[in-house]
This record gives sequence, C-alpha cells and structure tokens, in this order.
Amino acid sequence: MKMPANLEKFASPQTDKETRLMAAKAASLPDKEAAAIDADLKTEKEAVSEADRESLYKKVQRMNVSERIKLALLGNKEAREILLKDSNKLISSTVLRNPTITEDEIVKIVNSRSISDDILRQVANNKEWLKKYSVKLGMVNNPKTPLTIAMRLISQLNEKDIQHLAKSKNISSALSGAAKKIVMQKGKY
Repeated sequence: MKMPANLEKFASPQTDKETRLMAAKAASLPDKEAAAIDADLKTEKEAVSEADRESLYKKVQRMNVSERIKLALLGNKEAREILLKDSNKLISSTVLRNPTITEDEIVKIVNSRSISDDILRQVANNKEWLKKYSVKLGMVNNPKTPLTIAMRLISQLNEKDIQHLAKSKNISSALSGAAKKIVMQKGKY
C-alpha cells in the first residue's frame, strides 16, 4: 500500500517504529483523519525543539532575580534544568522547592558533577528523595557531596556498590577507605 506524500517523511528508516506504524495506519484512513494524525505527529516531534530551548534560555537570561525565582518555583522541566545552573545560589536552590520536580530529575541532579554542594546538601536533607536508592548511590558517587553526608549514606548501599566504591578513583580517599573497611569486614575484598 502506498502512503500519501504528506506521511512519507514519517515512514523513513530514521523514524521510530511507533511513528511508522501510526503513519501506516493513517495511510488507510480518510484524508481528513490522516491530516489530523499528521498534525498530531508533527506537534509531538516539534514539542521540544532545540530552538525552543534556546529561546527559553535567552528569556531566562533577560529575567531579573525575582522573575527567575518565580520561574524556579513554577517552571517546567526545561526551565528547571536551566535554572539549576544559575550562578545565584538562591535561584538554583529554589528549583528544588518546585512541587512538580520528579525523582528522576533529582537522580539526574545528584549524578551531575557540575552541581553545587549546596544543592546536594538540600537533597540530602529531604527524606522523601533519599528513600530512592538511585539518589543515595548518586550522592555517594558524586565527588562534590560533602564527606559527612556521603559517609552517612555509604552504609545504606548494597555490597556490590560498596565494592565498586572501594576501587573507585572518582571519590575522596576517605570515602574510598571507608568502603574498603566495610568490604574487609564482610571479607570480600
């Protein structure tokens, strides 16, 4: 079955399987329904384009401090990512108080080597976020995490991750030494 010309671009080998299936289904639909599906596909593809991200970045740069704080509290995921990198610590720490921030974003934050230690302290003080194992592991593996926090969290990791920490060169020597000590006590180093 030949696809209409307006849907062929969605059936290219570079297009994901789901989109190609939707385009194939649309090909057998009447023109009106095919056009609606085509419009939906274009909207989804263009939702988060690089140009939009750049323009949001420019808008944020033109905002004053109070506007950026408001955006940090109410903004979407893209705005939060941009504002986390803000040099003003008040703005970057306000992002963590955004009610729509997800645990996956927190995991990404604690795994980031460019995040400040103040942000990591804030994450460590939130018990809800520390319930997730990947947050604990990211905190311990991040060299910017304050040593007292990392030492407190290391005892909550599983054996395999502690063994990895004992051999790691990317963390402080004190933390690596503590991991080695735990492994030695369990007799598996």
